[in-house]
Formats: sequence, C-alpha cells, structure tokens
Amino acid sequence: MAGPRLLRPGGRRGRALPAADDRGRAPGRRGRAEHQQRLGALPAGRDALADLPRRLRRASAVLNPDALDTLLGRPAAPGDLIAVLGSGGKTTLLAALAAAARTRFPRVLVTTSTRVYPFPGLPCVDDPARLPAAFATQRTVFLGQQVEDGKLAGPDALDVDALRGLADIVLLEADGARGRPFKVHLPRDPELPAAATLALALVGASVLELPVSADSVHRLDRAPAAWELREGERPAPRQIARALLAPDGMLGKTGRVPVRMLVNQADAYPEHAAALADALTAAWAGPVLTGSAREGRFALHPTGAAPVALIVAAAGRGERFGGDKRQSALKGTPLLAWTLGAYARLPLLQRVLVLGPGDDALAADARARGWQVAVNPAPERGLSGSWRAGLAALKRDAAGALLALGDMPAPRRDTLRALLAAIAAAPGRALRPVHAGAPGHPFHVPRTLFAALAAVEGDRGGRALPPAFPLECDDPGVILDLDHPAGAAGLAALLPEEPDFHAV
Repeated sequence: MAGPRLLRPGGRRGRALPAADDRGRAPGRRGRAEHQQRLGALPAGRDALADLPRRLRRASAVLNPDALDTLLGRPAAPGDLIAVLGSGGKTTLLAALAAAARTRFPRVLVTTSTRVYPFPGLPCVDDPARLPAAFATQRTVFLGQQVEDGKLAGPDALDVDALRGLADIVLLEADGARGRPFKVHLPRDPELPAAATLALALVGASVLELPVSADSVHRLDRAPAAWELREGERPAPRQIARALLAPDGMLGKTGRVPVRMLVNQADAYPEHAAALADALTAAWAGPVLTGSAREGRFALHPTGAAPVALIVAAAGRGERFGGDKRQSALKGTPLLAWTLGAYARLPLLQRVLVLGPGDDALAADARARGWQVAVNPAPERGLSGSWRAGLAALKRDAAGALLALGDMPAPRRDTLRALLAAIAAAPGRALRPVHAGAPGHPFHVPRTLFAALAAVEGDRGGRALPPAFPLECDDPGVILDLDHPAGAAGLAALLPEEPDFHAV
C-alpha cells in the first residue's frame, strides 16, 4: 500500500489577523510576510515534513496538557471528535491542538468538512484506507483530497464512526473565514457532524478594534439586518455576541453538540476580549474562555450561570380564545412577542420556541429575535408534544430546562434572575415559582427528569413529574396567562412600556 502523500507549502491561507504592533494598519496590506509567522505556515523553500518536528515542539511548548484540559473543559479522551469553527485563529488553534494531542495519543487525525488550504508539515492521505499505513510512521496525519486552488477537501462522506476506528482522536476544521476575525454563516454552510463530542467556536477579539468592513467580516454583505452591523462603524460587543449566538449564526451550526466559545487574541486586545466575553456570558450560559491560541493559553471567563435551556411552548393557536391568541395585541404588540421579550438578556444555554406546523411567519420573526425554533407536529394532542419537541432540540450538555408557556408574557426579569440563581445553587433540583400559593411558570426540570417528561402524554406535562421545590415570589406574572380576551387589560398592566426585541 502506498505511503502518505506529503504536501508542500503553497498558496495563501487568507488574510492575516492584526498583530499587536499592527493596530491601525489596513489588514489587507501586510501581505504574505507576516502571514508566514503564524503557526502552521512555512517560509518558502522549507520542506514540510522536515519542518514538522520543530513546529510541533513549538506548539507543544505553549499548549501543554493542562492547557489542553482547560481548553476542552476535561481531559481529551480516545474517540473524541473535536470540531473547530468560527474565525480569528482556527489554523493556529488546530495546529496547537494537534501538537498537544500527539503527546497523549499515537494517532491524531486532522480533517475538514469544508475546503481548506494545506496544513504545512502534515502528511496527507486522500483515502481513509491508507490511514493505518500513515500512522505506522507518523503520529499526526491530515485526511483530505487536493482540489482547485491548491485547497484540500475532506472525505466525500465523513463517516465519523469509521474515522474513530482508525485514529485515537479526530480534529475537524469545520469552516473557513478567509483570515477575518469574524464570519457571517450561510444556510449552505455545513453543520457539525452530530457525532462530534465537542465544538470549539472561535472569534477574534480584533473584530471590536476594526470598523465593520469586508476586511474584518467575511461575507459582510450577507449579514442579517437584525445583527445591526453597519459598515464603517466599530461594532459593540453586544452586536457581535448577538450574531454569534443567533440561530443563523455560528452557534446555529453546532446542532446539539456541546460548545465552548473561545475569544481569541486576548494577548493583543485584552480589553476587547474581556468586553466580548462579558457580552456573551450576559446572554449565554455556556462556557466562554478568553486567551491566545498563539500563546496556547485560555482561561474560563467567570460566570455563575448553570447551563440551563429555555423551552417556550406556543404550538397551539388557542381557538377557544376566539382567534390566534399568540397574535392578540397587548399595548399594540402581539402576545407572543411580549413572552419572548420577557426572557431577553438572561444567561440561557438555548432559547427554543416550539411552534406548530404552518407557523412560518412566527418562526421567521422568532429567529430574527435570536430564538431557535422547533416544531410540534401535532399540537392538538396536547402540551406534552411541545415539551418533547423542545427537549429533542436541546444540546447534550444542557443541565436542565425551563418550561414556559407562550401565553404567559409577564414574569418579571428580577424573578427570572432569582430563579436562575436558585437553579445554579442546586442544578439537580426541580424548581417552580409560586405566587400566593399557586404554582407557576417557568418550571425548572433537571436533566435527570428529561426522560420522564418526554414520556408524558396529553396535557399533563409537569404535573406528571415529582413535586418541584417551591420558590416563593411576589410576582403575579408567574401565574397569569391570557385565557380570555377579558383578561387582556389586567395582564397588560403588568407589562413594561415595550418588549425587548433581541434575545441578546
């Protein structure tokens, strides 16, 4: 069997990122010279394989085993498939990951689900059947096929289980950003393989340093209007966080795969990195790290939030109400918009709105606000189908779920923050707000009860679960819903002047 085909360096790998001493220069003018300084690029004329030991030694020196564990949130394990996506340092991070992984595992496979420039120094095979021969002499191998412009494409059918049998650990580059610190994702971009064990979602802190332009944002012309990225203006941290966490943004490409968000380039832009991490943790309960892929150090950004998701059941139209209750106006705004706004700017792992078949307009509006949408195919069979649809959309690392109703728009934000704090203090406990002796919503269900909730039929829902711990609160909004048009005025009196539009 033929041995692995070696790649020689050639071609550019997009634009380089601004270095600390290059701030203020136009990103596109620095050319290839400084791009070669990035880990994973070789000076012209150097042999890729001969240079591999030096480059892997350098990477290992900065991403030691402890740093690798911090990055992943746990020790790397045989069978891991770790996907890297986003922008602002993926090449450097992948090279460092590969170098660190090879100190623990004899067979480290690097591949892609898109098209990438070659990783200089890595022997390449174009057929998974050749991997055993390649690993007989090399600890790190790239799997891909040469395509146009000197790029490499991953296998036509990425059989994750088969690859896991041929390597100890698989590192997957999941997308490209042409060297920009930020990227607009498109519907055609591939989603992560469902069998991936972890996603490292990268963003460069330099995106806050540069005015919004095609040089700083890949595919700027395709950015959704709701992100409010205005060309020529420096973006605010909240705008970038909104784009990253949007269902049509980077997080939306990860499916149910657990995600760790990495804010890179903190060595050059420490204030920007901290501000972006603050904006992310204010609206997302997943782990956020700041640091430097180049220096091989990342630290977990402090947050007290538990990784709890939110499911809002709104699949039923409420025919007994006399029309589609979800679009009944309160203070001139539809009821469902008020409900979604009540849960804005809270640290939640996911916001999942469950709608019914044919609710396309409501779904589009919810996505523009930053909500993920799931569909209950048969809402007439009861509320339990909405809980099942919502649970099926949750990430595998969700520690619990808040169950909320689409016709309850008035829980106060301080009540919801108190509820989230109580969950963080005891994440394994079912918890329910109570007002004047009446149990209310949202109702917290820990992961240990997900299977029991999914097995419930009809409208029983949480009533079929073990009793929840009561959280007493002076907030009638946790028990008031809109069952009849006559109740609209009283409910409207509890609402603010206008709802929040954006979830983030």
